[in-house]
Amino acid sequence: ARAVNSLTFGTAETETYEVKYNTEEETRDAYEKLKNNEQVLEIEINRKRSINKIRDEVIYFSSNDSEQRFSNWGPIVMGLETTAKNINDNVETQEVIVAVIDSGLDLDHTFWENSQELRNRIKEGYNAIDYTNDITDNDGHGTNVAGIVLESTPNNVKILPIKALEKDSKGNTTGTSSSLIAAINYAVSNGAD
Repeated sequence: ARAVNSLTFGTAETETYEVKYNTEEETRDAYEKLKNNEQVLEIEINRKRSINKIRDEVIYFSSNDSEQRFSNWGPIVMGLETTAKNINDNVETQEVIVAVIDSGLDLDHTFWENSQELRNRIKEGYNAIDYTNDITDNDGHGTNVAGIVLESTPNNVKILPIKALEKDSKGNTTGTSSSLIAAINYAVSNGAD
């Protein structure tokens, strides 16, 4: 067993352990023993988790009789294209950190290059799969979600990108229970609201 994450709530510290066994039978036996252990708060088999496949889309729609193209269609579909501007113009608020736990973030995407203001709202990320700072998004979903959050919120909202999912050789984007738990623990420990 090895501790993969620790988290402090008030004065109590909780550690997360990932335990690996050689066979399925050994895993089942250990699970049964550990779930009845009073010192173990929670136990779960480390299963693969998957997200739905997404398409790289650009939508077109008519506005004032002219066709307009948007690379991040999420805010428009949700009717949020003017919300952030209205809030920024009228409200002064404290910083809010939103953890985006997903497939990572493509920091070289043209979306960030075209807006330094949005780029400045991205905090240093974390990789909950291999416990590094490499958040390279090999799927695109995390980059899309982060863009929607930033484009749809006022300037006081920052994102904390956390990579917990990764595209595999078959094209599926998956993570594990432990990568998602490590991501949530990291977010909480690092100020996510």
